[in-house]
Amino acid sequence: MTKKLKQQSDEIDRLSALINEQYGTRAAELDFSERQVGIYRGCTFLFNVCPKDTTEVGEKLIRQGFTGSSSAWWWAAFIGKLAGIAAFLGVLLWLPWHLSVLITRPARAEILAAKDLIAGLNAMVNDANRKRTQTLQERSEMKRELESMSLVVTAQQRQLSETREAVALAQDSLRTAKAELAEVSRLRESFKRF
Repeated sequence: MTKKLKQQSDEIDRLSALINEQYGTRAAELDFSERQVGIYRGCTFLFNVCPKDTTEVGEKLIRQGFTGSSSAWWWAAFIGKLAGIAAFLGVLLWLPWHLSVLITRPARAEILAAKDLIAGLNAMVNDANRKRTQTLQERSEMKRELESMSLVVTAQQRQLSETREAVALAQDSLRTAKAELAEVSRLRESFKRF
């Protein structure tokens, strides 16, 4: 009986080992199938980069019910493709901006220098305009003063002319009076002699 029990125990151990081996093999097959589906789903996510044999195996395993969502390969491909697309978009957005900065930076420096030059020239023009306006005002004031003096000089010339005429008349009157006085003096002398 012990021999029979020993045989049965050995048979149970052998069958148990066989079951464990088959269980391990099946678990490895399931894990491999999940990994294959994960790889297939990862390389077909957004755009297909799978070779034909991987595509065929992945589609066959999906029809058998495998999802591949528990596989790290699916998540690595998912994250990798999104990161790659984000990096590509980042480069697409950054590169034109960077090139425009590289190209426009010298032009921007020239523009700033030109703006500074224009601001300086505008200040000089404003200063010149202010001086011109001030000179025009001074000239206008001097012109008014000259016109006023010209009127005064003209009035004084007229007065001088009138004074000369009056003096000439007075001199003529004085000469006439002297002549008359001389005549009267002569006549008086003549009367005294008589």
